[in-house]
Amino acid sequence: MKKRVLMGVPIFANSHFQPYEMARLVDLVTEVTFRRGDVLAEEGQPAKQNLYIIRTGRIVIANDNGMINNLGQGDYFGETAIQREDEIISHQTITAEEDTTCGVLTKSAIESVIGSVTRLGKPLPPVASKLDRSIKLKDLIKFRILGVGTFGKVWLVSHKKTGTPYALKMLSKREIIGHHQVEGVIREKNIMSSIDHPFVVNLICTFQDDRSLYMLIELVQGGELFSVIHTETRDGVPNANSRFYAACILESLSHLHHRHICYRDLKPENILIDSLGYCVLVDLGFAKIVMDKTYTLCGTPEYLAPEIILSKGHDKGVDYWAFGVLIYEMLVGRSPFYSYGTDQVSLFKRIVQVKYSFPPGGVVNEVAQDLIQRLIVRRQANRFGCLARGDMDIRDHAWFSVIDTDKLLRKKIPAPWIPQIKDPLDASHFDSYRHVENEPPSSKPHLSSHQQELFRDF
Repeated sequence: MKKRVLMGVPIFANSHFQPYEMARLVDLVTEVTFRRGDVLAEEGQPAKQNLYIIRTGRIVIANDNGMINNLGQGDYFGETAIQREDEIISHQTITAEEDTTCGVLTKSAIESVIGSVTRLGKPLPPVASKLDRSIKLKDLIKFRILGVGTFGKVWLVSHKKTGTPYALKMLSKREIIGHHQVEGVIREKNIMSSIDHPFVVNLICTFQDDRSLYMLIELVQGGELFSVIHTETRDGVPNANSRFYAACILESLSHLHHRHICYRDLKPENILIDSLGYCVLVDLGFAKIVMDKTYTLCGTPEYLAPEIILSKGHDKGVDYWAFGVLIYEMLVGRSPFYSYGTDQVSLFKRIVQVKYSFPPGGVVNEVAQDLIQRLIVRRQANRFGCLARGDMDIRDHAWFSVIDTDKLLRKKIPAPWIPQIKDPLDASHFDSYRHVENEPPSSKPHLSSHQQELFRDF
């Protein structure tokens, strides 16, 4: 049985399992054939605590309330019984209407992998459940621009009454429509609404008016990781510093991957440093829920995995490739595949051929080299993070042996560098965009009612 079939059952799709746990559960599914007329469960009798997924044939379920359900290939039953810790009496009579083959996963098999059935079906936070609807757009005061992108600007703002600072992402509806990114922007908002993690930027709330979409985001004031790696006097950071930053990034990626979210644009420009010196992943514009594989070409050239370049279909494995590239860049001070003057065709050839080397002189120690070489692997199936144990292979690697994950998540490990932040509105760690702050608003005509309807779900 393929993993995606088991993931089609909500109690598994909504469970917080490690990839290697899911792989083991798939291995424990056995095939059982029932003859026409066989009774799998009888009303009033103890129910078998098994999950059944129909491969061929038909099953009839007669409920004690008189309802009858006919199930066929791809349907499943028994999910209620296996979630009970004690035995239950069946309220259904279940019969094979014809010769039927099912994949069967017993409760005891499930418990042998996950420990307790109480872990089954833990739902993800509902979309938009954490957004603060008490804040209004009119409550915010603009101060300066922190960044400029394809669809708009990011402003430093504060709340008029509380004085709380935020970053306000302001996106042009017309530009979004023109670039055919309506679905992508709404997807970004929905994904951010469902995430709550100390190392992933927090979406506070959203607004919209006739011309723009707005995303109010927590302010992360320490600037980009890129500016930590590349300064006026050096490129690269020491081994211990790189390990600390990498550990933060691994936790953020792991949080996304456990929710089937592929980030797809990992690079130092998309990682900010907070006031305590910890990494925060930002800009989820390319993030996507991926249950199997996706084929969209997206990301930043230097960090693209071979399977993206070759259009072979990709999943979370591309994040682990980029993670390896990022660790290399932190330690060496440059990309493993790009050097000044390299054109994109040559860059992509080097990536696909995995053509890179470590500088001489022990710049990167053997332990770090080993981890990087296990991440920057052409064949995704052999890449660390994509094996049976999932991200545990990375966590358990010797390079991360000194990292206490619990302390890291509670921000109890002293960061290697803490940014100097003068006040709650200090934006000194960001580039200046004064030249575009006073640009007049767009004079283009308003969107039609049909175009406005495209943003109904934002």
